[in-house]
Amino acid sequence: MGLERLNSFALFESGEFRLKPKYAMPHSIKKLTILTLFFYGAAFAAGATWVGNVSNNIWDPNNWSTTDLTGTLTIGAGGPYDPVQTTSFSGLGQGNRPSKLNTTTEANLTIAIKDLIPWSSDYINGNVKIMGGSLNIRSTTYVGKNGTATITIDGGHFAQKYTLYLGYGSGGNGAINILCGYLDLSSKPTIGASGGTGHIYIRPGGLGVINCPGNETTYFQGLVSSGIITTDPNSAILINYISSANKIEVTAREIVGASLPIPWDGVKEVNVTSLSFKPGTLAESSDVYLGTDEMAVTEANKTSEEYLDSTTENTISIPYALTNGTTYYWRVDTVMSGDVIKGQIWSFIPVSVIPPRKMEYLNRGLVAVKTGEAVYLSWRLLGDDTQDIAFNVYRGSTKLNSTPITDSTNFFDSRGGMFLSSYFVRPVTNGQEKMPSKTVSVWPNNYLDIPVRQVPGDTDWSYEINDGSAADLDGDGEYELIIKRYSGDYSEYPLIEAYKLDGTFLWRVNLGPNFIDMPEIHFIVYDFDSDGYAEVALRTAEGTTDFTGATIGDINGDGITDYRPYSSSQYILHGPEFISIFDGRTGQELARGDYIPRGVVTDWGDDYGHRASKFMMAAAYIDGHKPSLVICRGIYYGRDGYPDRTVIAAWNWRDGQLTNVWTFDTRFGPPENDAYRGQGNHNLSIGDVDGDLKDEIVYGSMTVDHDGTGLYSTGLGHGDAMHLSDFDPDRPGLEVWQCHETDASGATFRDAATGSIIFEYYHSGDVGRACAGDIDPRYRGCEVWASTGCPFYNCTGDTIGTKPSMINFMTWWDGDLCRELLDHAGSEGQWYGVIADWDYINQVQVNLLTATETRSNNWTKGNPVLSADILGDWREEAIWRTSDNRYIRLYTTTTQTEHRIYTLMHDPHYRISIAWQNDAYNQPPHTGFYLGDGMSPPPAPYIEVVNSTEWIYGDFTLNNIVDMNDMPYFIEVWLENDCNETAELDLNSDCIINSYEFSEMAKNWLEEPE
Repeated sequence: MGLERLNSFALFESGEFRLKPKYAMPHSIKKLTILTLFFYGAAFAAGATWVGNVSNNIWDPNNWSTTDLTGTLTIGAGGPYDPVQTTSFSGLGQGNRPSKLNTTTEANLTIAIKDLIPWSSDYINGNVKIMGGSLNIRSTTYVGKNGTATITIDGGHFAQKYTLYLGYGSGGNGAINILCGYLDLSSKPTIGASGGTGHIYIRPGGLGVINCPGNETTYFQGLVSSGIITTDPNSAILINYISSANKIEVTAREIVGASLPIPWDGVKEVNVTSLSFKPGTLAESSDVYLGTDEMAVTEANKTSEEYLDSTTENTISIPYALTNGTTYYWRVDTVMSGDVIKGQIWSFIPVSVIPPRKMEYLNRGLVAVKTGEAVYLSWRLLGDDTQDIAFNVYRGSTKLNSTPITDSTNFFDSRGGMFLSSYFVRPVTNGQEKMPSKTVSVWPNNYLDIPVRQVPGDTDWSYEINDGSAADLDGDGEYELIIKRYSGDYSEYPLIEAYKLDGTFLWRVNLGPNFIDMPEIHFIVYDFDSDGYAEVALRTAEGTTDFTGATIGDINGDGITDYRPYSSSQYILHGPEFISIFDGRTGQELARGDYIPRGVVTDWGDDYGHRASKFMMAAAYIDGHKPSLVICRGIYYGRDGYPDRTVIAAWNWRDGQLTNVWTFDTRFGPPENDAYRGQGNHNLSIGDVDGDLKDEIVYGSMTVDHDGTGLYSTGLGHGDAMHLSDFDPDRPGLEVWQCHETDASGATFRDAATGSIIFEYYHSGDVGRACAGDIDPRYRGCEVWASTGCPFYNCTGDTIGTKPSMINFMTWWDGDLCRELLDHAGSEGQWYGVIADWDYINQVQVNLLTATETRSNNWTKGNPVLSADILGDWREEAIWRTSDNRYIRLYTTTTQTEHRIYTLMHDPHYRISIAWQNDAYNQPPHTGFYLGDGMSPPPAPYIEVVNSTEWIYGDFTLNNIVDMNDMPYFIEVWLENDCNETAELDLNSDCIINSYEFSEMAKNWLEEPE
């Protein structure tokens, strides 16, 4: 018997039902029918109308026309109280939900908390506010049916089981305002049916959301285009299809115009060659305007002379020279979907253009490595190469590539055969080959062992190879390695040594007895006078001996040159200290000045010398053109009531003179320096944080400007690790990720120019490790993480899942743009170097290199000797000591990459990072631009390459002598340039072309080699 048939014979009496006798049934069937009728009978129970004469409590039965609220509930004007839900329907004891809810145009219903879930509804009219709970109608729902309706969602949910009709029938007008909360649809809504109208408003900010199953992107785009879904002015509707959930998510976001200008608004005395900014929200492009008339820039459009260009990047070059001392105004408009959001006006005053930074000359750095039956080759793209430069690769005299290589600087010779082959590359510009690189032989492994010289008397090779650096000491365009060595024997003195990559020993400086705290022995190797030869800056003391045998004697005349305490666990509290410059070619001391004086030990924060013995050094372009030496002392707050002190000083080595430029002192400097007390780290970084082309000193939680004045202090105190780079490519300028050892904060991500905190991990106590790099391409920019419970963050501060357990160094090693993890593994005393990739899908580390025959440095710090791009393409080499302390082992990658980037050593920010890497708690180097997945082409470095020596004309093989080995190259170039009468070379007509004639003819017209 059908339901309609049964219902037609059902009698309702006082909420009960009976069947007429003639339809009596067998017991089992009758029981089933009775159950069915009871279920549907409830849906048609007598209704109740809101009276509202007792209170605003919707579930107080005394507020209704009948106390049975299980049937149809109709809410109209009522009075004097409007219904408010603050408790659940189930609390009435009349079931879980009413059968039906209708609201008339006079209704004012508020759902403050809890869920209201009627089985059905004929219409929802009037005003309904959902502020904390939900209205979930388990049927087709009509909002604004033959009348007006406004539903305001401000902290809750509005949902329907079936179709939502918004504005239905004659006079029907439905509106839903989503301020905060969710409109959860079961299918795409029908808006404005049968003569009705409907509208949905979403407040910007991302807190109001429409959820709809299926990919209904086109449908919702139509609702937006037709003005049915709207938001505030200067805001946009976002429609996002989430494939994993198979649903549409519709939100609104305020359109914020371009911000964070560089140069900063109102800044003076800056050198400006480009304009940087954070693009406006959802910007498809940005229109940039620049001029000297503020009103003209304010009113300019794309036909005005103030219009520079439209760009999709966050930086735009200025195509003309600016006038010094003139105020310039600029504006950036946000362009999106055909609309333009006009930007605010910023200003700056430029000064004279700073000349390019002096940077060392490098050759191609070609490396060839045997990989199975093939040979992998990699070489440098230089910072001053033209964009159209290409390369040919040669094995012996055989060219291996059919067309010049333009998309990378590496190559696989699949027919390399025996590793006794030799290789060179030749750059190609304008279709013409240029001078060849140095010819190289093949490494049999992916590493190079560089032997170190045994220290006299060290029969068991106990002198450990510790921190290192790289620089071109002899001006040949190749890097040499400079290392620190020390023994565990208190009676043996630490050494600084220099080696060529072929193992040639260059020199040794014996630091003498007055150096016992090994982590505080630092050296900076850099070409400070820009003559093409790097110098070595060292903190020295009485007893230091250079490679000529000259020893610093009893300078203060106290009859003492050995100030060591009785135990190596103590600190040196007395004796003079110096800053010395050594010739990188010979190891001879060239000049000496006083280091930042120790003075009274308790001035630095304790009475036993720990705080007075915290040193660091760096190279920095404080004038923007030539490098200066920066030396430091002091990092901590004082303890036990002692005062504290931090001092940073800049020195120049120019024209054979070592001179002090400025000194920053937190205790004996200007009163404003007091805010910089106790802010130092066990490391520092150098970079142009404020866009004036001059370097600042980022010293833990504080930064000192290029002129020796304080730029800012965050006040968050000391920490053990810090990173400075462009970690967020969508924010102009650089950012700092730093961990802290104080109760003020655990780790912070800050704007490097202003010190403002972008996001923060709160933790009381020591967070000892922090790391930063792009290791997950699913998130824009770099990721950052730290120890001691710190989450894994993306560069905007969102937590993104499990973090790597390695929190140490980073390296670019494989072929993609993401960075890899460099650390150590093993057990104490047997720690060896490893490089791992972060498998971001499975959130595990995957080893790429396990160097079991090596040892890491500095105990649990697990540092390599050096991590730097010193050979081949832009990827980095990893250098550790071998376990027997007899070799420096240099590893290079053999993975091809499709990415062509100039050598990182021609990025000044990165190059300086290599110089300071050996400071205290070593930190990995970073670039001054964003290098990671989704990067823009790196900016051309503003550098001037310094060549130390004049090329010997005709020396094509670059062995510093003209011989007949050079003749084939010369003849080839001679013929390519249509000089086909080789007899012209025979200057003395003896029918022999000798090396003198060869060199003289070359001098007339040949360019220098690459």
